[in-house]
Amino acid sequence: GGGTGASPLAVSDVLAYINDSEEAHGGATVPRGVIYAVKLFERLGGMQGSRRVTDDPLVMATAEAVEDRLARGGNPRGEALRLPLILTIALELYVVDADNKLYSRFLAGCVLIQAWACLRYDDTRGAAPHRIVTRPSFFDIELERTKTSGSGAGRTVQHAYLSKRAGFSGEPWVEVFMQLFEHPRLRIARDYLIPLPSPGLEGAISKIAEHNDVAAMTRALYEELLLPVTVKSGCDRTVRWTRGVKKLLPAGWADAFTLHSPRKCLVSWGSPLPEVARDHLDLLGWHSKRASLGYD
Repeated sequence: GGGTGASPLAVSDVLAYINDSEEAHGGATVPRGVIYAVKLFERLGGMQGSRRVTDDPLVMATAEAVEDRLARGGNPRGEALRLPLILTIALELYVVDADNKLYSRFLAGCVLIQAWACLRYDDTRGAAPHRIVTRPSFFDIELERTKTSGSGAGRTVQHAYLSKRAGFSGEPWVEVFMQLFEHPRLRIARDYLIPLPSPGLEGAISKIAEHNDVAAMTRALYEELLLPVTVKSGCDRTVRWTRGVKKLLPAGWADAFTLHSPRKCLVSWGSPLPEVARDHLDLLGWHSKRASLGYD
């Protein structure tokens, strides 16, 4: 059938796109990613019940069938891919560029903070901005977890840390990102890190962005990034990174990364450094030695 007044998409449109992904030999996560992306905009548009095309049983059944066929025809699934170094540089440049959409800049900073502080998406659900403490050389990010069963039921607090000097581009993305929390259109009371965007991506609303929402928005962000280039400037001809004009990723390549990709990066970045002990690398991402060893 045709789309509704609130949504131009019809069930047939979504089914056609999912089937096209199979013919194009896309990744196994593409069909479900399509549904998550459409569902995000349905939520933002306030669509309910039968008006949501993603609630049609045929849509999910088709996505699962195509996903299964793509998975059987591809390589076995392994651990999440690390973000390429050039992609993290592109994200840093994106955060500090005031010409980009406000919420998209904030989202780019959230990806970077997950990389540099080894945070999972679930960690961000308990990372309230008002509980981030400024230290002389780093930010102390308080992570609150809720356990509802067992002998340790209740709330526990753990900590992650973000260096003020984190980064590769030379741009002060950490400082800029932290300032975004105080922007009038992003300064909303919440006990989680990532809210849903407001219309036009020019701010945020008081509602948590769920895992599927963040996955869809992050893929869209990756596809928007431009390839960084180096230029020489100043009297000493210092080399610095700047935004280029070409797209960083070919169409569809963003599907290779998941929300686990950022937190896999720091171990890889630190591994070649002789002054970083191996046992320290092994502890990255474990914010509590006693409480979180079974969390992953």
